Order: sequence, then C-alpha cells, then structure tokens
Amino acid sequence: MRNMLPEPSTFNRPDETDRPDRSRGKWISLGLTLMLTWGFAFSPVDALPKSKKKKAAEAAAKRVPFQDAGKWEGFFKDDDGYPYQLLTPIERNTDDDWMTLEFTEFTGNRSRIAIWRVADKIGMHSTESPNGFAFWQYVYRSSVAPLQAIEDMLTSSVFNTNRFEVVERKDIETVLAEQDFGATERVTVQSAAQIGRTLGADYILFSSINEWTPKKKKRGIPGVGKSIAEVALSIRVVDTETAEVAFAGTFRGTSRNRSIRLPFFGQQDISPVNYALTACLNKAVYEFATDIKVRPWRGAVVDITGDLVILNGGENRGVTKGQIFRAVRKGKEMVDPESGKSLGFRQEVIGTLKVTTVDPLMATAVITEGCKGLKVGDFVRPEEGSGSSP
Repeated sequence: MRNMLPEPSTFNRPDETDRPDRSRGKWISLGLTLMLTWGFAFSPVDALPKSKKKKAAEAAAKRVPFQDAGKWEGFFKDDDGYPYQLLTPIERNTDDDWMTLEFTEFTGNRSRIAIWRVADKIGMHSTESPNGFAFWQYVYRSSVAPLQAIEDMLTSSVFNTNRFEVVERKDIETVLAEQDFGATERVTVQSAAQIGRTLGADYILFSSINEWTPKKKKRGIPGVGKSIAEVALSIRVVDTETAEVAFAGTFRGTSRNRSIRLPFFGQQDISPVNYALTACLNKAVYEFATDIKVRPWRGAVVDITGDLVILNGGENRGVTKGQIFRAVRKGKEMVDPESGKSLGFRQEVIGTLKVTTVDPLMATAVITEGCKGLKVGDFVRPEEGSGSSP
C-alpha cells in the first residue's frame, strides 16, 4: 500500500505552467502606459481632437476667400494654401493668421529702404535718479535674443511686401565705418537722414527687441504643459528727404505649443518663439508698408549720347513709355539753423525728357526741351500727370 501513494515531494504540488506570472502583467501594464504617453508626445495636436477640430472649423468658417482685385494688398493663406482676406481693423486677425502673410505684386515705384541693425532693449528700462536725471538701468533677463537672425527675418519680411528695394547690408556697413556710427543710440534722426541719402535710400528702418520670451510655461492637464512664446518689437522709419520720423510703432506676437514630460525622457517640446517672431514682424511690416505713401521715383542720368539719355530705372521703377521727366540739377543743401534739420536741396530744372524705351532696369529718353549742360549724375523726376506710376 505504501508504494501506491505518490512521493511526498510531488504530492499536491501545482504544475509550473499553471502558476500565474505576475511579472508579465506588470510589463504589459507598463507597455500600455508608455504607448499612450508616446502617442501624446508625438501627436500633441490630436491630444484633444474634438476641441481642436471644432476650433479649426470655426476659424475656417469666418475666413473670406481672397479675390485679387489687381491692386497691391496683403492676404493670408490657410494650411492647404488657399488665400483668404486680411480683416480690418487688423486687430481682428490672430497671430496664427499673421504667420502666413503674403502680398500681391506692386506695380509702382519701389522705394529704397535701408534696414539698420536690430537693437537689443531686453532687460533695459528707464529710471530717474534723485537729482532728476533719467538713466538706463540693466535688469535681470532670462534669455538672449538672436539679433542677427531677427534682422535677417525682418529683411525678408520687408522684401516680401514687394514694395521696397532693400539696400545691401555691406553697403550700409561701409557707410557706417566711414562715418563712425557704431551704435543705434549714437544716430539722430538728422544723421540717419544724411546716411540714408548717402546710400541712395528713401527710408531707414530702425528696430529694437523689447521682449524675448522663448518659453513661458503654463499648467495644463497632469503631465502636459503649454509652452507660450512672446516677442515685442519697436520700429521707427525715418524719411531721408525730410529728416522726419515717417512711422513708429510697437508690436507684439505670441504663439502656443504643447509639451509633455515622458518617463525617462524628460520634457519633450518645440519652442514656438519663431512663430511668435514671424507674426510680430509681419504685423509691423504690414503696418508701416501700408501707412507710408508711395513716393514718386527720382532717378538719375547714367549716360548721354547726343539727344539720347539713359536713366537708372525702368520697369522696376514703374517707368512707362511716353512718360515725361524733368531734368534737375541739385544745388546746395539748406539746413534749419534752429533745429539742425535738413530742409532739402536747392534744385534747378534745366529741361525735359520723354521716355522712348523701357527695359527692366533702365529706360531710354530723348531730350525734348532745354537740358543745356546736362551731365551724368543729374536727377530726373516725373512730371505730374505724365503717366507716372501710382
């Protein structure tokens, strides 16, 4: 009988395959958690798909399709590349709209504009000392703005208006070196106008960064945060002919992005500061480009052969065949002794010219009256009502 009983070592011992594997369940749970977390990290826009799609649909419903009326104006483009109208007043447009700003072609005279180096005013504020004198004091700043990159983006924004011919940076640097102007604070409106005239520019654009916050955190749902970037820019546009400020303003841009903290990976996000900067610059450029009046082109004589005169502007300056120009000789500069402002130059009209041929960058004209002693370098300006560009 004793031999018929099972061995004690195997009696009632559960089979190894029947024992539950608790560690396997832990790994499955951890895997599911990581998959969900990873999905939030790489699909931040879809984290809340219903509300996101609803907002996008509401924004799209308010957009009015853009119709090109054959005039120069700004417009926006949606994610699919379809243009829609820029609303007025411009406060009705969002920063997301401003990031997509574009312009139609400009057929008039493109004014020459020189863009000054961007000044860094972050962390600076004016205070008053006990004796009443104002002075600049440096306060804590959390980040450093990339001035060269901002200047490049500003230049691109101005160029993309199709309204201006931008003076080359190397030409500006050459003039600054010759006249020993190293900092924006050392340049007055009068000296800026003089520099602009030396460069052949109609306007000079000064700008300064007043705020640069690449990443400002705000709380969201647990583990998910909102990264907000804020940028503020001030600009001044100086008219080199009148030595006066033609435009001034301060503009702000903001942009939001989502971020998430992953186990073992830390915070995963992309700073939206470039989007905020783009919106800010486009606002500023749109405002001054639409505010400044189109200045009639003032050209110059580059060659004379008999009665034929070559001018330094053509289709690019809105010159048309049959247009009448007055030949002008520049005289002495007149300066107000009280304000020091330039009042302009004495000018003498010495004759008239009529355009016979227009090329992309130059025009050929024939002398129709006077022009005795006309020489290379003398100015020409369109006669009113002679078909000059709008």
